[in-house]
Amino acid sequence: MTTSFSEPCAEWIFSFPLVLSSLTNTSTFQNTTQEQVRNCPDTIMVPISSGLFLLGYSTLIVASIVGLIWKRNSGHIRARTVSGMIFTIISSFLFVLGIQIRYVIGRAVYPCILYSIFFVVMPPCVAMPTILRLLRFYAQFQVSKMKSQQLTHLDQLSDQTMRGELSTTENNNSDLVSPRDNSMKNMNQRQQSTQISSPSMSVKCTSRTSNNFMQQYKLGFKERIWYRMNDLLSRHTYIMMFLIAILGVHVVLWFCITVIENSFFAEDRFFMTNDSMSLFGCGAQYFPSVLALFIYCGFFCIECLCAVLLLVRTDSDTWYIKKEALCLIPIQVLLGSLFLVTEFVEIFRILDHIVPSGTIMTTYTGIEIFVTIFLPICYAIYQDEKPKSEVYDTEMEMILNNKQAFESFLDHCRRSFCAEGLLFYKDLEKYKQCSSSTQRRDMALHIVQCYLVQGAPQELNIGNIETLREEILFVIHTNNHTVNKLPDHLFDRVKSVALSNLIDAYERLKRQNPNIKKLSNDWKEHQSYHTRNTLQPIPQSLTYEI
Repeated sequence: MTTSFSEPCAEWIFSFPLVLSSLTNTSTFQNTTQEQVRNCPDTIMVPISSGLFLLGYSTLIVASIVGLIWKRNSGHIRARTVSGMIFTIISSFLFVLGIQIRYVIGRAVYPCILYSIFFVVMPPCVAMPTILRLLRFYAQFQVSKMKSQQLTHLDQLSDQTMRGELSTTENNNSDLVSPRDNSMKNMNQRQQSTQISSPSMSVKCTSRTSNNFMQQYKLGFKERIWYRMNDLLSRHTYIMMFLIAILGVHVVLWFCITVIENSFFAEDRFFMTNDSMSLFGCGAQYFPSVLALFIYCGFFCIECLCAVLLLVRTDSDTWYIKKEALCLIPIQVLLGSLFLVTEFVEIFRILDHIVPSGTIMTTYTGIEIFVTIFLPICYAIYQDEKPKSEVYDTEMEMILNNKQAFESFLDHCRRSFCAEGLLFYKDLEKYKQCSSSTQRRDMALHIVQCYLVQGAPQELNIGNIETLREEILFVIHTNNHTVNKLPDHLFDRVKSVALSNLIDAYERLKRQNPNIKKLSNDWKEHQSYHTRNTLQPIPQSLTYEI
């Protein structure tokens, strides 16, 4: 990374074995050790230290990739999103490989075109993973917060509102943002059409609309933005397109600078010492370092704004994502400041020919991979290997039906970004409480469209969701609702999977919350006593104090 300007080449440098590729004439350096020379030669320690760093870094990358493939379905990985982790790995790998290979093969022979591009792509490669991580966490927080607020609204619905018919609309030609949002169309109409589609079924029905109920489900413009942002930041395609676009913009910037230099400053270059598009080695002037610093400062300001936003507007999550993201920023500041010192202080420019200063910033990216990818994989392995206590559905339902315990569980699920399971359970309870067959049918359609449609904001994490949705729709639309009510067990399979998905969050809550742990132990004692004596029923609700 050292820029190419006149500097004293200390005599003790030549006491080390030198890299021959860094010398055009070894005797020339040996005869001018007391004079100002263009560049000191690299010692053999440069390729050795860089090679060892690459070996350790490559081992970390391979272990992280294998771990991602192995534990991709773990809660720790899903909460951080595989696409976000892949973005971090690619950005880090491009940065580390670009700078460390130059030290390994020799600065004098490293292609100038790659070296010059490095100055403009380095800032986004270092800063963008952290920025996206902070933005993704904030979007997840907002979406989870809206889901928990939605649960509160559900509990506040009056009996009169619940007697109103539930209706949702799905138009094939519309841009579906939320299954609940489209039903706000034609709110003044007493009758409206409801359509739910599956791969082999499209059925319409007619029902009345309850304005008060639907207002609880309406997503405003701001909410739709957060849902959309969370979706975009979690998809592999969009993340990769974003990475390519960011790097493309900076490569275009490099190309413009290179063309200007070659066209107007060929005799007095300001960017590199030789042609920036050359395949031969070259040095750098002051301008590339200043440009890279300027770009990096811009990205770092965005990082700081996102960090302040997280500190002020969000709670701590149960996956440690916020702590990871925030602890990396002071590390980045410390190593970045140290790197700047090595670039502009003379003694460190000489030491650069023993241990390259660029290793400082590559060390940061290695720390980032370790903290944000490797450690979460270790968390997932530890969590999966721990013996899991058996959690019966009745125990989970006991927690869900205990108001104070439910509030604690809801807050925990909100910070774990998995509140949709609780939303489904509450809607299922509403479904079972519907008194008329028409109300139950409409509530069933509402549940299907809110939780069993791919891409819905409240979509449940269920395998073969399309097949399951089609089976439920078949039962709904072949049932004569004017004569028979839909059965209570219609969503039992969905309920079983939803509660199973909540077990991990429940187990972590028991470890963190002694009151929940005590409530669980009391329930098990009552269950054991009832099993042995069969003298008294299991209590409907156990005492729970916060």
